[in-house]
Amino acid sequence: MQAIEEFDRGLELQPEDSLDYFQLGSTKGRMGMHEAATSDFDRAIGLDPSLEEAFSNHEISKTLPGVVEEAVADFDLAIQLNPRYVGAYSSRGKARDALVFHKEALADCEMAIQLRPDYAESCSNRGVSLRSMGGPEDGIGTGAGRRRKGVSPRN
Repeated sequence: MQAIEEFDRGLELQPEDSLDYFQLGSTKGRMGMHEAATSDFDRAIGLDPSLEEAFSNHEISKTLPGVVEEAVADFDLAIQLNPRYVGAYSSRGKARDALVFHKEALADCEMAIQLRPDYAESCSNRGVSLRSMGGPEDGIGTGAGRRRKGVSPRN
């Protein structure tokens, strides 16, 4: 709570500081205060629409049921601001997978991997998308009887 108090104090002194709103939202998000975090990210974006990290973190605060579509829209904006923003592609892929847009999710994860092959989250999200699609390239599949010979889910 001390961090929140310090950000609030800084914002009293400089109420137009988009970075303080961003940091305040990030802090509240880590504390599980998602609605308050969303409000702070909204304010940061309103003050500085080029703050790509705010769009991305705004999405994270919207992972409550029923708002994943808004999160995808925020990732779209973050990617428009920075087409090389790996985290936005990776997280948008995860959100799209949750919305059952598996092909689009896979494309996002593959773009993230193309931009940064060592980004583990993108590889993991790609695996989830492949599993969700249930194609033969997924290695194990999603249902009984879809496993490749010799591949055990326990390995």
